[in-house]
Amino acid sequence: MYFSEEGLRYSMARLPIGSCDFSLETYNYDGVKGDKELVNFTVAHDTKEIIPFIKRAIATRKNWTKEPLNIVASPWSPPAWMKELTFSSYCPLTCELCNLRQEYHDTWALYFSKFITAYAKENISIWGI
Repeated sequence: MYFSEEGLRYSMARLPIGSCDFSLETYNYDGVKGDKELVNFTVAHDTKEIIPFIKRAIATRKNWTKEPLNIVASPWSPPAWMKELTFSSYCPLTCELCNLRQEYHDTWALYFSKFITAYAKENISIWGI
């Protein structure tokens, strides 16, 4: 419906990096507190529904166009253990109180890189962040 020639012909999609306000559950790709090197990073959560959906959308577009599906990936929030206040996955308070801890800036950048790499291994290109 969204990506087909007969449908809306979407050419761009937004993909959350981890759960967001539209997610059915709260999740992230590395819930191990203090894992600065992200050795426990995995997109296994996405292999059940998200990745197959994206692959179907890409395949549907290939039936009628050579243009790629441009995917913009963006996070709603870093994992709670990377934030100043770690009492929940999402901050019910103002964003000022839920800042990314200084010691996790490099880890947060690595999180993006590992996400892009994991999706590339699934043959899904991320067009923008």
